[in-house]
Amino acid sequence: MEYDLKILFGKIAATASRVGRPIARQLLYLYFVLTGSDLTSSQKLWIGAAIAYIIVPNDFLPRRIFRIVGITDDALALMYVINKVRDSITPEIIQKVDMLLDQWYGYKVEIIK
Repeated sequence: MEYDLKILFGKIAATASRVGRPIARQLLYLYFVLTGSDLTSSQKLWIGAAIAYIIVPNDFLPRRIFRIVGITDDALALMYVINKVRDSITPEIIQKVDMLLDQWYGYKVEIIK
């Protein structure tokens, strides 16, 4: 299982440059929830399906043909699953994700509220 998670992390890292920081953030939240939480089989299935939907190169609605709709379906899939496991996204996971994104993208985006 640990080997499979390392492969999955590598695929998420490779996908990050293609999908951008906001989608990469959601993928990493799901990855760390999957690796560190006590989840039901159903939650694990939803997380795995959402991650696979993003990292698999064949898209249900390809971006190059459908433009904005092709990106929106990815975001909606992630948002749906994030909402299902939101309580499992701890401050530690958020901090880990922020650190990784800073390494990958070289900067931090702050939203002024």
